[in-house]
Amino acid sequence: MPGSRREMSPHAAPRPKTEQIELTDVKMTAPKAAFLAAAIVMAACAVSISAGPGSLHVGDSSCCKRFQHDSIRLILLKRFYHTPTDCKLQAVVLVTKSEKMICADPNKSWVRRAMQHLQKKPQGA
Repeated sequence: MPGSRREMSPHAAPRPKTEQIELTDVKMTAPKAAFLAAAIVMAACAVSISAGPGSLHVGDSSCCKRFQHDSIRLILLKRFYHTPTDCKLQAVVLVTKSEKMICADPNKSWVRRAMQHLQKKPQGA
């Protein structure tokens, strides 16, 4: 039947089959949109909560966002350091044996005691 099918020459490569896919508008119902928004907010909160209160602000700096107000048992501490001078909040970062970093107010007596304790402590301990 002429015209109904194209005859291929024996030397021509076969054409790959192509499927046409139609893209349709994705419609999201209000409950789905609310669920998605809640999931995004919860994920963002989980990241900030996992850092813990008074911990370092994770981002492009090593500055503290807020201070830990409760004292820490000295036996849990490993070392300390001061935040950079260009930070808005000047803090002492107390590092625990489990490598948790806790931002503390260097003017608080419990923080000064912790720093004195750590300065007396041998480096390898």
